[in-house]
Amino acid sequence: QDVLRSSLEALEDGEVERVIRDIDPQLLLISSYAPWLGIAACRLAVPIVSFSSNLISVPDPMVPPFRSARIPDASLRSRLETTWAWSRVLIRRRLMDVTWNMTGELRRFAGRMGYPPQEIEFRVETWPRLSYPEVAMWPREFDFPRSRPPKNAVFVEASVDSERKETPFPWERFDRGRPLVYCSLGTLVT
Repeated sequence: QDVLRSSLEALEDGEVERVIRDIDPQLLLISSYAPWLGIAACRLAVPIVSFSSNLISVPDPMVPPFRSARIPDASLRSRLETTWAWSRVLIRRRLMDVTWNMTGELRRFAGRMGYPPQEIEFRVETWPRLSYPEVAMWPREFDFPRSRPPKNAVFVEASVDSERKETPFPWERFDRGRPLVYCSLGTLVT
């Protein structure tokens, strides 16, 4: 809570503007796991696209919540059970809002930043979704068949260049007597 609140304060004080001042971006690509950045960036008059490296978890009678062990099918019983599973998730989210009203806090922040609060989708299992176009970084086939596609989402295929030419790595430049720390751009969460 405190980390998010201090982040919201920094964003309200112009942190995004300070960071990109000298860059003059033509487009901002913002993680769906940081909706507060997308809300703050709305003041910049730069096109914004959200991206998600995780499945999009929005209520759908054909697609159970992430934490559900359900394997859905097209039967009425399955749709009702999936709808009930979603009801439990959304009730839990509301109960969490009693202890910390993240929904209200983000709505108020959006209003102060000029982002329409009604365009924030809080009926989700993960972080709230914004109304920006969203690039889902996996093929649609990785998800269960949906009764309707997630709003504003575009699914992309794997981004692997199978014809890439690898250059040899200069291992001889490293001192074998010292430890090597390996860092990667890969991620578990966006």
